[in-house]
Amino acid sequence: MEKEGKRGKKTNLGAEKGKKNYLIIARIEEQIDKLGISKPELVTAVREKHHRFAKNTLHNWKARGGTIPPADIAIAIADVLQCSVRWLITGANDKEEEYTVEEKALIKKYRGLNEQGKRYVEAVLNAESDCIDGK
Repeated sequence: MEKEGKRGKKTNLGAEKGKKNYLIIARIEEQIDKLGISKPELVTAVREKHHRFAKNTLHNWKARGGTIPPADIAIAIADVLQCSVRWLITGANDKEEEYTVEEKALIKKYRGLNEQGKRYVEAVLNAESDCIDGK
């Protein structure tokens, strides 16, 4: 689809949109490599969370030059890939992306503790921090 843009310049909006969307596939592939999983493993894990995710979806998205997934599928993919939906769709980093997989696992465990457990963890962390700081 061509449209006259600023300064009378014609632009191909469909091609530009496809170029940006293709980056979603690149981010998915980047995260797959980072986590050391295969595409079939990703597909299987996403299908467990979202049954509408077909086995050939990633291939189809790549063949079409990239596709922005529906929100519910993007959430399932991001959950499996341990990244934020925002990063998956836009590539923009957010605070959550600063954490390693191990740190995210610890945060998840901490959030599952009762108040007494949280106080204990905080006491241990404070004691360790004081040792490091030389107090």
